[in-house]
This record gives sequence, structure tokens and C-alpha cells, in this order.
Amino acid sequence: MHRFIYFVSVMALVQLMLAGCALPDNKNADSKPNPEPHTLVIFAAASLSEAMHELAERFESQHPGVTVVIDAKSTSDHRKDLESGAKADLFAFVSKLEMEKSEQSGVIETGRARIYMHNKLSLVVPKDNPARISGLNDLNRPGLRIAMASEEFPIGRYTLECLDKLKATSEFGGAWHGGMLRNIVSRDGNARGVLSKVQKREVDVGFVYASDLLGRDPDAVAGFPIPDAYNVRADYLVAPVKGSKQSGLAEDFMDLMQSKEGRAVFEKRGFITN
Repeated sequence: MHRFIYFVSVMALVQLMLAGCALPDNKNADSKPNPEPHTLVIFAAASLSEAMHELAERFESQHPGVTVVIDAKSTSDHRKDLESGAKADLFAFVSKLEMEKSEQSGVIETGRARIYMHNKLSLVVPKDNPARISGLNDLNRPGLRIAMASEEFPIGRYTLECLDKLKATSEFGGAWHGGMLRNIVSRDGNARGVLSKVQKREVDVGFVYASDLLGRDPDAVAGFPIPDAYNVRADYLVAPVKGSKQSGLAEDFMDLMQSKEGRAVFEKRGFITN
């Protein structure tokens, strides 16, 4: 009987010792909780959609617990949304004029915006080019149907700047400029809207960003570059939204956009990062 009681006592002691040894492991497990979830909302220009979604995936993999939400549409529409109280943490937009408007309205803080890359303009036609357009010289041909974006959007203003440059040259001049303007049948929407009209053959030619042509169906459209002498430099900027509660994450995402990794994502889509 005594031997039995002794055996039971020893086994109980062993179990207690094992349980005590296991406690540190449980404490260590409890000391590494899952990262606190955060959401980073980014308002981005429509031309940035594909690149920003790719960067968002990379950022999420580098920041466990963070979800990045990309809302891509025209810069001016985003600015107006923010001015009306829409919530976002980061604003990736086009043109210094939009930066000035955003600073004046309090959407972003003065001096916080970074220029991180550029774009330029290109002509786009349906793949089989039924109007037989060979370049800028043809744009004043009577009966041609041209699409450009509205002046409300940065690309619309950049297009007008490009046309003013052409008007001021001896090669094109005022007569060419007047004939070309008479051929504009669509002046609304942004660059993606112009591209859509060309793809649907609603127009013969349109002005878009050079980056809009990369990754498109090669059987649907073709591009004609505009010489640098007449082209424009479209600045792309990014800034934290004033009052954001995720300003730290916003700055980290800005750093990713300007990193070697980020530049490669933009460059393969036709943007200019140098």
C-alpha cells in the first residue's frame, strides 16, 4: 500500500514539473500576437491603376496586417472628393496645378508633395488605322475625327499645351492648328475615355498618355509618338492627405514608390522615372 501511494505521489510530481516546464513556451507564444490590422486608402490617378495595384500587393507582403485599398480615377475628381470630405491617406496625382489647388483647399499640406516620375503624350489610332494617319501632319485633314480629354482633367490641359507648341512653329502654324481644332469631335473624359473611343472606332485618332498604350491589346490600337520638341512633361506627384491617421504608412508607401523596386514597376508600364 505504501509503495502504491509513493508511486502515485511521484507521478503527480512529475506531471507538475512537466507542466511547469511548458509554461515558458506558452508565454513566448502569447508574447507574439498577430499584427494590429490597418487599412491604407490611396486615391490614385486613373493612369496609375495597374502599377499601384501591383505595388499595393508588394506593400501588403512587406507589412503584415496592412490592407491597401486603391481607388483609381481622374485626379481632378479625386481632389473634389477630398475637398467634399472623402477620406483617404495618400493622394497620387498628376500635374503641379492640381498640387497647388490641393494645397490651397487644404487637401494636402504645402511642401509635402513629391514629384516621383513623368509621362508624355502620344497619338493613338485603331490598329488597322482606317483614316491612314501617319503623324501630326494629318490632324488638320478635313473630315478627320479627333478625340481629346476635357480641360477639366490634367491630360486635357497637357494636350492643349502641346497644341499651342505646335501652333507656334513654322512647320505647323496657325492654319494647321485651326484645321485640327475643327476636327475635334470629342472633348470629354480622361485619357482612358479617349482610348476607349478609339478602340470602339468612334473616332479616328486621339491624344493619350504614352503609358496608356503599354499593355493594351496590340490587335486593338496602335500608337504614334509625338516628337519631344512638341511634347510635354506630365509631372506625377504624391502626398499624404492632410489629417490622415495612417501618415506613417503613407510615408512608407511613398518610399516604396520611389525605391528601385517601385521605379521598375512604373518603368515597365511606360512611365519615365529619371
